[in-house]
Order: sequence, then structure tokens, then C-alpha cells
Amino acid sequence: MNRPMIRTRLLLLQDDLLLHHDAIEDDLDAGALEDGWRAAECWANQLHGVLAAITRLDDGSYGRCIACSKPIGESVLASAPANAYCEDCAPTEVFAVSPSSVSRVDQHAASRG
Repeated sequence: MNRPMIRTRLLLLQDDLLLHHDAIEDDLDAGALEDGWRAAECWANQLHGVLAAITRLDDGSYGRCIACSKPIGESVLASAPANAYCEDCAPTEVFAVSPSSVSRVDQHAASRG
């Protein structure tokens, strides 16, 4: 597992989420309350997931399911680096990072080396 690459991907996802925060605030300011609150909740869950993944990377538990400690598949982590669950323990409702965000992160990481 390439920890520096994973850290870079997670930090870029965090940056991307923080950029989206301004758009959510604009929706709330414009009076689109229902959509704005839904987006804010999704945003908060995604950001929490990314921050928790960074913590797991730091404490050495990244790549293991937080429910059962089984390894999370490399292909799962490649497509969703903040994923905290193995396939057996995954919750039915998942707040996934958008594919465009992961694609942008992959492009940036590839350009860095």
C-alpha cells in the first residue's frame, strides 16, 4: 500500500469537499433550503469520512474494516479511498465521493509522480 499516494488522494478529496462548501452555502443563501440542507448533510458525511480515513492512515488501521477488521479490497479503496467497510459490513446507505472528484484526484496524483 502506497501510503504517500493514499494521503495525497485523501487530502485532495478533502480540498475538493471544502471547495463544494461554498456552493452549498450559496444554495442556502438563495433560499433553496431543502436542497441546501440535503447537500450540507451529504457534504458533512463525506468530509467526516475523508478525515476519518486520514486518521486511520496515521494510526495504521487504514485498509481494514472498522466493523470487523477484515481487509478492505484494494479495488474498493482505489475507487473510494475513504471507504471504512469491507463488502460484508458496508452499510446500505453510503455517502460516496463523486466519481468526478476521484477522477480529478487521480489525474493530479498521476501528474505528481
